[in-house]
Amino acid sequence: MKIFSFVFLLVLVLKTYGQCPTQAVQLTTQEQIDAFKVTYPNCTELNVSLSVSDNIGTIKNVNGLSNIEIINSSLNLSRLDSLVDFNGLNNLKEINGDFSLSNTNHPGLAGLQSLKFIKGNFDFSYNSLPDSAILSSLSQIGRNFSIRSNDDLSLLSNLSSLDSIGGDLNFGSNRDKYIKGPNMLRVVSGNVLFTGNNSIEISGFENLGGIGKSITIENNSNLLNLSGMSNLKIVGGDFEIEDNEKLEIAGGFDILEEILGNLGLYRNHNLKSYDSFNFLKSIGGDLRFIQSRSQEIRGFENLLRISGTFSCYSSSTGIIGFNKLKEIGGAFSIDENRSLKTIDGFRALEIIGGSFNLYKNEELISLIGFEKLQNVEGSFRIMYSLKLEVISKFESLENLNGDFFLFVHSLKSLNGFNALKSGVSDFQIRSGYQLETISGFNTLQKIDEGYEVWKFRIENNPNLISISGFNGLKEVKGGMQIYDNPKLQNVNGFSAIELIEYGIHFKNNSITNLDEFNNLKTLGYFSLSSNSGVCSIRGFNSLVDHMGQFFIYNSTISDLSGFSNVNSMEWVSFNDTSIENLTGFQNLKRIDINFDMTSCDVTHFSGFNSLTDIGEELNININTGFQKIDAFENLRKIGKRIYLGNNEDLNNIGSLDNIEEVGSSISIYNNPNLSVCNINIVCQLLEEGRAGVEYNKEGCNTKEEVSAACKGSLKIDDNNSDLFSFYPNPTNDYIKVNYPTELPERIELLDISGKILKDTNQVETLDLREFGPGIYFLKFIFDQRTYSKKVVKN
Repeated sequence: MKIFSFVFLLVLVLKTYGQCPTQAVQLTTQEQIDAFKVTYPNCTELNVSLSVSDNIGTIKNVNGLSNIEIINSSLNLSRLDSLVDFNGLNNLKEINGDFSLSNTNHPGLAGLQSLKFIKGNFDFSYNSLPDSAILSSLSQIGRNFSIRSNDDLSLLSNLSSLDSIGGDLNFGSNRDKYIKGPNMLRVVSGNVLFTGNNSIEISGFENLGGIGKSITIENNSNLLNLSGMSNLKIVGGDFEIEDNEKLEIAGGFDILEEILGNLGLYRNHNLKSYDSFNFLKSIGGDLRFIQSRSQEIRGFENLLRISGTFSCYSSSTGIIGFNKLKEIGGAFSIDENRSLKTIDGFRALEIIGGSFNLYKNEELISLIGFEKLQNVEGSFRIMYSLKLEVISKFESLENLNGDFFLFVHSLKSLNGFNALKSGVSDFQIRSGYQLETISGFNTLQKIDEGYEVWKFRIENNPNLISISGFNGLKEVKGGMQIYDNPKLQNVNGFSAIELIEYGIHFKNNSITNLDEFNNLKTLGYFSLSSNSGVCSIRGFNSLVDHMGQFFIYNSTISDLSGFSNVNSMEWVSFNDTSIENLTGFQNLKRIDINFDMTSCDVTHFSGFNSLTDIGEELNININTGFQKIDAFENLRKIGKRIYLGNNEDLNNIGSLDNIEEVGSSISIYNNPNLSVCNINIVCQLLEEGRAGVEYNKEGCNTKEEVSAACKGSLKIDDNNSDLFSFYPNPTNDYIKVNYPTELPERIELLDISGKILKDTNQVETLDLREFGPGIYFLKFIFDQRTYSKKVVKN
């Protein structure tokens, strides 16, 4: 029994002596390496990290590690410039942690021939190992493979068994002229990165079929040729080629079908062709061309879908192709391309999921294609393309969801968009310096609510002559503004429009007619200003009930009959306007605020014969042309004041005699031909101290003159009108008098002060030709009775 116990104890001691170390191993001398095998002769599976580093140049081999087959932690080899070979590690088959080989410079190294698996990261950095023959059996790297800051990359050609990388493949800041990848590598599950290398060529990845995440080729300043990925079919993330200043050929992607992320091509100024992407069918993110000076962007002839945006901010001269592309999930933007002259393609494109933007392409001449584009789920904007002369008609485009802006500086004729129906929130055609005609848009039905008050704008087109089309447009949820088109004469179309919610403003045009708005039923307000053409306004006869403000400024009007059915307005203003007459408002009964006529030339001041009420002010100031106010016959009430001033030819205000109420005051100033103003309302307000009269003609020159006229002995008698009648009144020359029963003894003609001007027994015909225009009184003297009547002489 004692013998058995001794033998068992001896075996246990020997076994314990041969086990692997339990703490991290750091070997820095040849003696330490040699002692490892002596100390741990049976250690084949190491569970702790192993580091071999030579700081003093004594390590010649690693034969003392020859028994190790598996390392379950990390292996770090560094600064082994004096090493002859790695044959001492030829039995190592598997590293279950990280492997780092760094700072080693030695040609012709061999060894590590049995290592198949690195389950962690492999970091190969700061080495120069030309003609080395190591790691020929390595088939799998579980996590990242980093190749950084190496002078020589011939190691990669020895990795002939490497099949997959579970993480990233990262080439960074390497100085070798050639990057030739492991030619049997099939899969990289993470990212592939080539950044900051000095290489002129990247090749050797002919069997790489898939990249799980992104591929980035960035800032490789000497890179000329990108090839050797001819089996790559799918990229699971982004594909970015960026800041490779000398790159001329981006080839070797001949069967690449799908990129699940973005495809970005940035600042590769010498890249000549994108033909290597001709097999690409789908991009799961954005397609971006940014600041590249390639001659043309062409190719992508099998691309069917871009899930994200299409954007181009480059210096290419043309964008050609993309003729199978059917859908862009995000925005389409071609902006600030200073050399771009032609866009020709996108002939199968049907849907853009965001906005359509062409902005500041200063050399762009032609925009061709887009024949099948139906929907844009955002705004449509072509802006500041100074030389754009040819534009597609977009005849299939039906729907937008945002603005429609065309700032087309060199386009002469705009005709198209006849399928566009809905989704436009703000519509603008501006800055068309050569634009002469606008037509089309005949199915556009509505301008929706948006951020701007003015929803429909055609402005700053100095050569525009004619606007037609828009014959399906029914509603503008805001304002319509057509201004700064100094040659614009014809505004045709708009025949179906029923509502302009805010108002319509025409300014600085030469419009000759506005006769095409006959179905307009609701209008916020109307404004015509600085219009150099003689304009006929007859097209608003469907407007009924109430509308907002009505302004005409600095314009000449030939016909103003278009508002005949409006019952009330907020404000009526004529300013610096030449017009024959003011007829055309025959149903207008109320003005909520003011009636203003200032600095106008009006031949006949007539109209507004149904108007009964002005909410605040009646202002007639600094006008010429008319002698008589022959309007407002039924006006009864003015909420605040009347102002009659500086009307050069005015001599008769008799039609205002029916006004019964003025809330504040009346002012009659500087009307040099007005001598009679003792109408009823003036007399009333004079008595109440609410009238001002100055600088008119004698008879209406001072308050005292008018007051005397108002207090004259004459009394107008409207009773017993069956005794006689006379006509015409007003008259230009004669008055005829009819007497059904008896004749008067005589008739006296008196002025407004009561002075007898004529006394005659010619009682059936009265000659007034010798008297000037004004208000007079006829006193009919019968045997026992006397009656007075007012007569107006024109």
